Amino acid sequence: MSFFGALNSFLSFILFGSILMSFINLPMFFVIYSIVFGQNIEETTFLLQFQYYTYSYIGITILIFLIYSFIKRNFYDYLLDELRKTKINFSVARLSIGLLISLILYLLLFENFILLIGSLLSSIVVSLYGSYYELPLVTLNWIALPYLVVPKQKMPESKLVIGKIIGKLGRGGIANSSFYTSDPVYKWIAYNGIYSINFQESKNYNIVIIGTSGVGKSTLAKKIVKNLEVSYLIFDLHGEYDINGAEKIDASSISINPLSLFGRSPKERALEVAMMIKSLFNLGNLQTMDLANLILEAYMEKGIDEIDRNTWNMPPPTFRDLILLLEKKKKIATTTQDLARYESIEPYLQFLSSAIFSNSTIKIEDILTKNVIIDFSKLPTNEVKYIIMETLLKSIQSYMYITGISNLKKIIIIDEAPFILSKDSGKQLLERLLAEGRKFGFGFIIISQSTEYVKEVLANVSYYFVFNLIEPKDLDYASKLIGGSDSHYYSVIYETLQKLPKGYCVTRDLLRGEVYLLKLT
Repeated sequence: MSFFGALNSFLSFILFGSILMSFINLPMFFVIYSIVFGQNIEETTFLLQFQYYTYSYIGITILIFLIYSFIKRNFYDYLLDELRKTKINFSVARLSIGLLISLILYLLLFENFILLIGSLLSSIVVSLYGSYYELPLVTLNWIALPYLVVPKQKMPESKLVIGKIIGKLGRGGIANSSFYTSDPVYKWIAYNGIYSINFQESKNYNIVIIGTSGVGKSTLAKKIVKNLEVSYLIFDLHGEYDINGAEKIDASSISINPLSLFGRSPKERALEVAMMIKSLFNLGNLQTMDLANLILEAYMEKGIDEIDRNTWNMPPPTFRDLILLLEKKKKIATTTQDLARYESIEPYLQFLSSAIFSNSTIKIEDILTKNVIIDFSKLPTNEVKYIIMETLLKSIQSYMYITGISNLKKIIIIDEAPFILSKDSGKQLLERLLAEGRKFGFGFIIISQSTEYVKEVLANVSYYFVFNLIEPKDLDYASKLIGGSDSHYYSVIYETLQKLPKGYCVTRDLLRGEVYLLKLT
């Protein structure tokens, strides 16, 4: 009997996470044991007092519940908060099966009325919002009720642990002492749990991380990519990333040709490059059109024809070719107006005619199949950084279309994302990548010190984590983002974000509607 008693304690411990509950449940198992192995209940001294143990069983359960709820003084607030989110989904089938099991138990356990009431109550609760797999729990009757009453969160099949949940934003309760708030209605209720993300259940693979410098943004990003079984690419503007096993590429030692077609037609690519340069140097509309026409003509001079797709694989022109073509057009210009137009775009082409844009020495297939960090910190100017970054993102977009639909296979981290989101062409490109990435197996982690430009891409993001913020406009937007329309949530979040220490962040579970305070692990 000791073996089965130990087994029962172990199973109860798994179900309820309490050793005390395991001991309470032992008398019930002894009765079942005696029935299964054919012992006469009247022949067992212990089981002769079954009725007594039944009442003791319920009494001790209630006592333990009261002690636990007294120690965990926020338990009632937590219970009420969970019950508010409960969605009734009544099932006649679940009720019928539960009632049948209850009646069978009633007959098997010698018509014990107290246990019958517990089984019936459990059956009713399961029928309202439980699951079929919970029906066997009616055999535990009274002890099953605390488990059934509190809604359970389904554990994902595969998950990536982000950190420890130390607080949940809720009504009343005892506030977490480290993050006390002045709001009389809502507080951070002490909570012990693990927060994880599950890309299988997400609408996309995209994450946004916001916070001031040095609060743990890059730490979280590195944690995510190191624990996912997919390769990653990091755009590192300041040379801050160094991960074992990742190949680090100095962007100043490579070259890339922005005029490469990347699978697009010459006309389409000419317009894209012209719009990129316009965003970078604030060109006028007329200058932009002149530049697009010049690029298209340069393609034609290289034998790349708009109609003949077979020519699209030919070597593309470079910015040096554009300057030579521009010189020819200046010589044959018939009016001072035409000459002035050509001269107005010449300085920008001269600036872009450096050796770094002469040809392509980096293969997109290599950086997308390995773990790669591209360090932009040694490049001479922000303009050069921007063109390389946008050109690489364009090539990634082209690669996505070529490789086709896939499960998650690549995570791309863009640190200091406003650097590219602040430009119109970069914003449009990144928005499209985030919107289409999941279909092709690509996920993006967008990191920023402010909310100013990141808000443009949040519609295509499944998870966002907000660390410490200082600027009032950032605090305002982040508090509205996390708290929604609830003014109490807003005030607590606004107050909390200002005093978050390093390694702490706030997030909202979009599936459950919960707001959590996390500590990175």
